Amino acid sequence: MPAEKKNDATATRKPDSPHSPKSPVSSSATTAFATPKKKSIMRPKQKPTTVLVSKNNSTNSSSTSLGKHPHFLSPLSTSSPTRPRDSAKGALLSRVSPPSTGSADAPTPTPGCTGGDGKDHQVNHVTVPFSMSVEPSSRQNSATLNPICRHSSMRKTAFVVVDYGATAEQGTRKTMEDQHTMLFEGIPFFGVYDGHGGTQCAEYLRDQLHGLILGHPEVKTNPEKAIIDGIVEADRAFLARSEAETNESGSVCAVALIIDDKLVVGNVGDAEVVLSHNAKPVVLTVRHSISSNPSEEERIRSVGGKVCHNRVGHPNYNPAVVSLAVTRAIGDAGFKLPKYTDGKPSGVIAVPETSVTRLTDDDEFLVIGCDGLWDVMTYAEVVDFCYHRFEEGVPAQCIAEELAQAALMKGSTDNVTAMLVHLTRREGPLSTREFVPEAAVSTSTRNLSEEP
Repeated sequence: MPAEKKNDATATRKPDSPHSPKSPVSSSATTAFATPKKKSIMRPKQKPTTVLVSKNNSTNSSSTSLGKHPHFLSPLSTSSPTRPRDSAKGALLSRVSPPSTGSADAPTPTPGCTGGDGKDHQVNHVTVPFSMSVEPSSRQNSATLNPICRHSSMRKTAFVVVDYGATAEQGTRKTMEDQHTMLFEGIPFFGVYDGHGGTQCAEYLRDQLHGLILGHPEVKTNPEKAIIDGIVEADRAFLARSEAETNESGSVCAVALIIDDKLVVGNVGDAEVVLSHNAKPVVLTVRHSISSNPSEEERIRSVGGKVCHNRVGHPNYNPAVVSLAVTRAIGDAGFKLPKYTDGKPSGVIAVPETSVTRLTDDDEFLVIGCDGLWDVMTYAEVVDFCYHRFEEGVPAQCIAEELAQAALMKGSTDNVTAMLVHLTRREGPLSTREFVPEAAVSTSTRNLSEEP
């Protein structure tokens, strides 16, 4: 049966409340930029042009009011209870402009930077599972702006990634079940996968989900449908594999796509995506758990599922003994396949909830994390932490590592994955959306027990 996974707190975009991979995989990435319309958050003066991306639960405290995004296009479920408000610091960020098109010094994450524990964390380099060929130099040249393009109806606003970072900490857990993916080719894609009951499902999503979503025929015209169809298909395919291999692992996930000036987000379970808008958190996901989402409990009970101690009980076994912390997840054959449930419904599904937000000049960065982060830090605490570190010129990779360490220091006993994506506006021809960096898929692991 799937291992139990602890979880609490609600995530709606309105209120705020306290809340081992087999081998590392990563790859280098470079970024091409056209002339930006806005300035970006301060970054270090010197950054390497080569990237090494790391692949590898307690109560929440403190309170700031969540920001309300002026261009939220696709409403999320609002049935979840509201969260206590925090108060966010609204100082304006000190920003500098990213390099213009053709610049050889496109900002990239700093490899082996010092994390919050004061140690240097070097990461590994491996081939990317899903990657198409990219020729940054030729694409940069073709993206050069000219006076004619400036007044052409073909020009379109887009947002690009200025800097990014991701890290995964094993913490005090015996196994590392978190994985994550970062892709910058074509349509930038970011995903965090928090596994339970084994590593197989999270690893499968790391290697396959981006292909299912980005390969969807409607990914550009209807990206929400692409995310929903991609995750549902990943669940179907993994369950088929689970039945053959008697594998009962599962995983929650949170993914984000950047298409021109739109941020498209989808999640299943308790992995979450938060956007910093004017230094205030805008929560773009909904937590799928009994304790944080009453509508999910209603859904589970309506199909005949069992609820015990704010968890989803197994249809055939004592729910006090065999249960699942989340109401939606990929995999978890033990709660879905007839061979384990005798055809009785558990209510556990893999259908994600999605949202679309039109980005503005006031949107600074994106934080994607698993419950190991959100269970011990409020949305406002996370955004405030990253915001001020960006102001101090710290690279995104270092901030991500420091953020994960901060979660561990605050008592997280779960695996902790923190992904940070710094954005800025760019205007250019319609095709400039394609002038983005090559792919980078990553997962790295560190265990506290290995620290001296």
